[in-house]
Amino acid sequence: MQSGLAIIEYAVFDGPKYPVWTAAAAGYFHFNRVNRVVAGIDYEFNKAVYELGRQTGDFETEAAARRGATRLAVFLADEFLFGPIGCRYKGPLYRR
Repeated sequence: MQSGLAIIEYAVFDGPKYPVWTAAAAGYFHFNRVNRVVAGIDYEFNKAVYELGRQTGDFETEAAARRGATRLAVFLADEFLFGPIGCRYKGPLYRR
């Protein structure tokens, strides 16, 4: 499991800063010492998209704005391990 927070600022120098929250949960299965498969879910909420959509009228309701600012993806990845270094191909199975 992991989570994160980024503070971003769009277009205008020293303009408003918006938080972007992320979270992910995944599990893995080792086929052997050098190959494992990973499956999980990614979540992101971008407050800048939420605020812009509310101010410009792109979203009719607050619930629609929250859905529009949220990204959700289920993924499956195949990872090859070379000692402490791994190379992963990650493809989304579902993205909203």
